[in-house]
Amino acid sequence: MQQEKALYDSLLKNVVSVGGRAFSEDGEADLYLEGTSKLLDAPELNDIARMRALFKAFEEKGRLVKILNACLSRDGVRITIGHENPDPDLCQVALVTASIPLDPDAAWGLGVVGSTRMEYGRMIALVEHVARALNQTLKELRS
Repeated sequence: MQQEKALYDSLLKNVVSVGGRAFSEDGEADLYLEGTSKLLDAPELNDIARMRALFKAFEEKGRLVKILNACLSRDGVRITIGHENPDPDLCQVALVTASIPLDPDAAWGLGVVGSTRMEYGRMIALVEHVARALNQTLKELRS
């Protein structure tokens, strides 16, 4: 429960701190990553070569945008596990993502990357809650 609260607080803090910049007109996608090193705590993710490939995917912005766009192509929360992920380097992890239907011209979303043995019920509830709060915050920022 404490970890979920810390993640929630962190996501909302990032949203508030970048709120004004998020609406830039340059067409460049903004991505914010935090806590990626925590993946190293999962015992099933102890293969150095796989983790190196996973972190490389995180570092390549264009590649990560494609992965997220594939996951955010539908409304609501989406779960992709292992080989269901749109990138082969993510086959050892699970993604819980949510699109935020704020604006038809801009894709907004958030997600959690974790072990395939994560507590899905908690992560789904967390992502849903943060997505709703984020949607409300972004609407208020645009007003």
